Amino acid sequence: MHHRTLLSLLALVAPSHGQTGYTTVPLFAYEHETSQITLDDIEANRAVGYADAPPDPAVTVECKAFPGTPEWPSDAEWARLNASLGGVLLKPAPAGAACYSSRPEYDASRCAAVLSSQALTRGFLDDPLAVGTPWTSGDPCPPALKPAGECSQGGLPVYVVNATSVKHVQMAVNFARNKNIRFVVRNTGHDFVGRSTGAGALSLWTHHLKDFDVIPKYVSGPASGPAVHAGAGLQAWEVHEAMAKHNITLVAPTFATVGAFGGYLAGGGHSSLISYHGLASDQVLAINLVTPDGSFTSADPVMNPDLFFALRGGGANPFGVITSVVVKAHPPLNLSSTVLAISNLDTGTDLFWKAMAVYFRFGRSTVDARGTDRTYITPYSNSTVLNFTTTIDFPGLSPQAASSLLAPLEASLRALGINITFQYPTVSRWADNVIGEGAALRDQRFASRLIPRATYDDDAKFAGVMSAIRTVVEEGGYPVHGTHMAPTLRVAGYPGADSAANPAFREAVMHLVVYDSAPSSTSPGVTATADHAARSRLSGYVDYLRNATVGSGSYVNEADVLEPDWQRSFYGANYETLLQHKTFRDPWDLFWAPGAVGSEAWTVRAAGGLPTQNGRLCRTAV
Repeated sequence: MHHRTLLSLLALVAPSHGQTGYTTVPLFAYEHETSQITLDDIEANRAVGYADAPPDPAVTVECKAFPGTPEWPSDAEWARLNASLGGVLLKPAPAGAACYSSRPEYDASRCAAVLSSQALTRGFLDDPLAVGTPWTSGDPCPPALKPAGECSQGGLPVYVVNATSVKHVQMAVNFARNKNIRFVVRNTGHDFVGRSTGAGALSLWTHHLKDFDVIPKYVSGPASGPAVHAGAGLQAWEVHEAMAKHNITLVAPTFATVGAFGGYLAGGGHSSLISYHGLASDQVLAINLVTPDGSFTSADPVMNPDLFFALRGGGANPFGVITSVVVKAHPPLNLSSTVLAISNLDTGTDLFWKAMAVYFRFGRSTVDARGTDRTYITPYSNSTVLNFTTTIDFPGLSPQAASSLLAPLEASLRALGINITFQYPTVSRWADNVIGEGAALRDQRFASRLIPRATYDDDAKFAGVMSAIRTVVEEGGYPVHGTHMAPTLRVAGYPGADSAANPAFREAVMHLVVYDSAPSSTSPGVTATADHAARSRLSGYVDYLRNATVGSGSYVNEADVLEPDWQRSFYGANYETLLQHKTFRDPWDLFWAPGAVGSEAWTVRAAGGLPTQNGRLCRTAV
């Protein structure tokens, strides 16, 4: 039997010379997690040693070290770090550098390969620098057959540690903290707000921590059953392949390229199973991680309960680097799914929106049956042509039961005069729903809103939400993506209740995302002024949704990087507690990311004041 906590069996390195860090081997540890810093490592390179006492509050450093400043480590120091790491320190150029004849990396054939990887491939996922939304880095080196301008590092990290062991993670954490260097944690770069990149940064790349094992019986508090021990570098498609192999169900991302056990679960994490098994963060039973002082430790309901609370839904990056997790494994599960499409070309605009109100109101029945959907309303032709598509998933229901459940929706739509026939539900195994295709680079900006059930239950409030959606789509011209979901504490089960997940999730029946595909200021010919105007316009239209759902919030992983009152919107009543945990665990402010807990204390001095990561990280006030 596997016991409830990840018990520390052996202290490999005890604190020395006033250092606060320690290293342990938990009960469940992969081989790469037993490879850790030793005293010999520290004696050979003091820069990778554990933290001294917490920083003197009377001594304030204005900015993180930056290339070209006296504080930036010398080439010799970087070389020494690489030697300590065993040669896994990278100094990569942007992938697009292959397209610029002025760069030493210029290679026409390589440039063509980079351009082809912009589409649905794994090209940027397996690149140590690239991110899925290039605007967040300032897009400093856009690939093109005949590029205009110059190629620079811009908001991309300068160095990358290709971590394949806890020792690598510890050394990266310790070096960045001891040298006051901006620190970034990245797995796949599937990131929309700039958490996976940063100018003048040392980046820790966890992409290759891909272990996976099934634990037949794991006991945690009142819960007992099968579980999985998984590495932090696994992506959704890899997790689904493992599910199929072992005939189990895990709560994992629906989109193939998302990292399954890092920022995804740290922000909460939704999927097609969210109304059936809860959030991804509700599945976590234990976590192995490296904390800001360089310690390797574990967190579960008994050991380090503050970390266990914060890391499950408390946002990415502020508390430590996850190396592996233990999560609940459920029995194999089938989904019955159907699709529906409506266009105002067939219905007329007013009837189209009446149909939308009928469909969205039915969302309560969808989530009460523990189902979800993926809904898109897309305006075309200057917002005069509107298209609606949706895929509805019912985990655990037979096609016949799903069809019967949807019959009232079909009848209601027919009563409006819409001639529509639902596709009879098809059944598939959840494990087979995500395959290993890649992802495309997309320079989208967006904002999101969690729509509470109380709004659906009140006719006037519901009408206000539908009016807001119509204004956003028709007048604003923005596509919207809705997901009906209900990750209640009842479906979350143990230990979901005691987590930092946004309380607005527990009250929601829909998560609505508003997209903006307007080019950013990093695009050729677009000025900073135009970019600010586009962002302000998006926020102004999302205000219609905010005003219709006062007191709710937004999903931190899919949110406006300039979200107003983001502390409440992303974290709700948990924010002050999370900030206390952050201050206690990371008095050095090593971990920082836009929208993360405590991030208001620092700002990126980016050109034009834009919300990119192309600038030095400095304190908001000194």
